[in-house]
Amino acid sequence: QSTYYEAGTIFTYEFTPDRGDAFEMVLRIYNGFGQGQRSWHNHMKPNARYKLFRFALDLDAYRRAGYTMTQQPELYFHDEDIMDHNLCQHRVRKKPLPRLPISTPWSSTWEIADLRRGVVDVVWDVAL
Repeated sequence: QSTYYEAGTIFTYEFTPDRGDAFEMVLRIYNGFGQGQRSWHNHMKPNARYKLFRFALDLDAYRRAGYTMTQQPELYFHDEDIMDHNLCQHRVRKKPLPRLPISTPWSSTWEIADLRRGVVDVVWDVAL
């Protein structure tokens, strides 16, 4: 959490759910994705197992504010976590995962079954 308090760019959160229980996390970030910073990634714990990891990205506030979509949201999964935040800059060599059919241009949802480690990496862009 120290980087968040110092620069407002990284926030670390940890919790341990009860074994076998389903859990959900809703994360809302306001004003954290300025020009050149429209991406998000999460380092998955190597000892955790996610039966189903569902990621939903709602960009509708951009649409309501008059933005246009200049890069459709894409989600990449890096199966190795080298603990380097620059890892996501190498996404050009990877193919993005497909969005679920319920997705729209401003609201995208992806699912990854049996996720055990790695980095989930989402990128998009908008302009006024």
